[in-house]
Amino acid sequence: MEDTSHLVSELHSLSVEALVIGLQQSSQETSSAYCGELILRFEPLLRGAWRKTTPFTEYEDFVQEAFYQLFKNLPHLKDPKAFPGFFQRIVLSVAVNHIRKNSNKHTTSLEEIEDVVVRLDEELHTKVLVRTYLEHLAPKQRQVIELEFFHDLSLEEIAKKLGLKASTVRATKFRALKKLRKLILADEKKLKKSLTP
Repeated sequence: MEDTSHLVSELHSLSVEALVIGLQQSSQETSSAYCGELILRFEPLLRGAWRKTTPFTEYEDFVQEAFYQLFKNLPHLKDPKAFPGFFQRIVLSVAVNHIRKNSNKHTTSLEEIEDVVVRLDEELHTKVLVRTYLEHLAPKQRQVIELEFFHDLSLEEIAKKLGLKASTVRATKFRALKKLRKLILADEKKLKKSLTP
C-alpha cells in the first residue's frame, strides 16, 4: 500500500487538467487522493448549483450524485482540457434529473423548470471555467474571486473579511478577471488549432 500523504500535499499545486490526467493514470491506491482534490476544488461550485434546485433535492444527494456521475464517466473524457465543459454537462444533467424526478411534489410548471435549468446552465458555465483556471491567479486574486464566485460575498464583504479597501478589492477582481479571460481565450485558440485538419 502506497503512502499518499506526500501526494495529497503535491496535488494542491496541480492544475485541474493535471489532476484529471493524474486521476486517469492513477493506481487504485492513489486515485482517492486525486478524487479528493477534485472534490475539494469543485464542491463549493456545486453548492451554488444546488441552491437553484433547492426545492427539488437535498444537498447531500445532489453532491453525491454529481461526483458519482463525474467519476463514473471520467474514463470517457478523452481530452483533459475539456474537463470544464464535461463537468458542467454532468452537473446540469444531475440537476435536471433531480428537478424532473421531484417536480411532482411541488407545484412547478414546465416553464419554471426550464427557467431554472437555463439560469443554472449559464451560472455553471461561468463558475466551472473560473474554478478551472483559479490556480493560475496570484494568491490574493484567487482569494477575491473564490469569495465572490463561490461564497457569494459582495465586494464590501470581501473587503471587510480581507481587511482591505473596497477599491483595492475591485481592482484585484478586475485584474483577476482580465487574466482569466486571457487564459481562457488562449486555450480556446489552442483547441481550435488542434481540431483544424
